[in-house]
Amino acid sequence: MRRVKTICARLMVAMLLGSTAMTASAQSYDFTQLDRLLRRAAANLPSGLEVAIVQNGHEIYRKRFGRWRQDRQGAIASSTKWLSGAVILSLVDDGTLSLDDKASQYLPYMTGEKASITIRQLMSHTAGFGGEFPLVNRCLGDPSTTLDLCAQALAATPLQIPPGTGLLYSGAGMQVAGRVAEVASGKDWQTLFRERIAIPLGLESTDYEYKGPTQNPRISGGGRSTASDYMKFLRMIAGQGLFEGRRVLSAQAVETMLKDQTRGVPIVESPFQRASQHDPNAASNRYGIGNWLEDLDQNGETTWNSSPGVTGWTPFIDRSRDLQVVVATESFRGFLPYYYPMKEILKNLIPQTGPAPVGQSGGHAGQPPVDAPHPANHFQGEQR
Repeated sequence: MRRVKTICARLMVAMLLGSTAMTASAQSYDFTQLDRLLRRAAANLPSGLEVAIVQNGHEIYRKRFGRWRQDRQGAIASSTKWLSGAVILSLVDDGTLSLDDKASQYLPYMTGEKASITIRQLMSHTAGFGGEFPLVNRCLGDPSTTLDLCAQALAATPLQIPPGTGLLYSGAGMQVAGRVAEVASGKDWQTLFRERIAIPLGLESTDYEYKGPTQNPRISGGGRSTASDYMKFLRMIAGQGLFEGRRVLSAQAVETMLKDQTRGVPIVESPFQRASQHDPNAASNRYGIGNWLEDLDQNGETTWNSSPGVTGWTPFIDRSRDLQVVVATESFRGFLPYYYPMKEILKNLIPQTGPAPVGQSGGHAGQPPVDAPHPANHFQGEQR
């Protein structure tokens, strides 16, 4: 009898400890200051906005401001790049591509100085194509053509700088990379995204059809999504490629995605150069695969990665706080004036608890996990 009482007492203690752990993991914060900021933002964004914040796997904040309906599907503009980076890295995961493959291996019309351009360069804005404003070629926004024809048109467009010599923000390189992915896999881009990212994550309202059905999806900016859908994607990134027990990307792919892939080249043109009034260090932000590296330390490393779009849609993560954040809006007035104050509010409110930063390219902290299905040399420095 005494033994039974002892066991019951231990069970009760375990239950109480478990309850305490659950409460701690679902930490609540005073978001009054954030609410105030977002109300000001909504007053200047005709569409309104929705903000979702997840920490330690728990949604700790979810509010709508202004006219935005819950989980409204919106054009996400350059936030598409992060999704596209995941598609490319999934192909690296299974050995279909290597980041150091030359695009000319798959696209024979990439000739001359373009023959040396690698997939890594195409996906990190270091291929040398001209910038976003004005567009390098009208095909980038033309839903009536095909990805193949657009890639051919871009291959005939002169480069602004030699490949690998500077970071020049441009969606043209990603469009070419999209066509490489189609040729290498034998599947169209929409199918690749659906099979490799959307279905595993359960994304029901995310695609590349903000201008309607097309065979020329804009790889760098043609997506649309909802706050809930995009948050699933960020949770997968935070889970090092795992989402609800299912592996979508290898841990090594995620690490590669979040590292600087520009390899220290000069920054020729970056949208963050226009953000100096908000953050004097923004112009030095680097690029991984589909996302920006912000708040770099003296070693060029960070825990803060983002992929904001011109429509104001702004997803970001801070691994030092295990935060994943989606700001959903659709206004060309942009969210940037509110993004930097929001960063400061979150940094001051939520203490750091997470892992050491990553950022610099070259080398890995450890070996791929047991369930990573592919070798390391597909990611770093291989010349196939």
